[in-house]
Amino acid sequence: MMGRTAKKGDGHKAPQPEPPARTAPRTETKGANIIHLISRPNGASLQEIMAATEWQPHSIRGFLSTAGKKRGLKIESAKNEAGTRVYRIAQ
Repeated sequence: MMGRTAKKGDGHKAPQPEPPARTAPRTETKGANIIHLISRPNGASLQEIMAATEWQPHSIRGFLSTAGKKRGLKIESAKNEAGTRVYRIAQ
């Protein structure tokens, strides 16, 4: 008689390792760099963020719209005295 072989759906699964817990965003990412820039008291303009990340404007705006939701941040957008739009984290 031949030995028993495991078949799909046999109910025996290898234990899956748990993913490491994340406590803060990685500091070397472009996303973390954007968060740092908009955390400044005066925030950051779209042009400043573009220069720091080499991203296109639509990519930055998309990141900002989801970053607030994912990280629980309230991100404000307003025009400064020069008429340039500036993004910053609300206090």
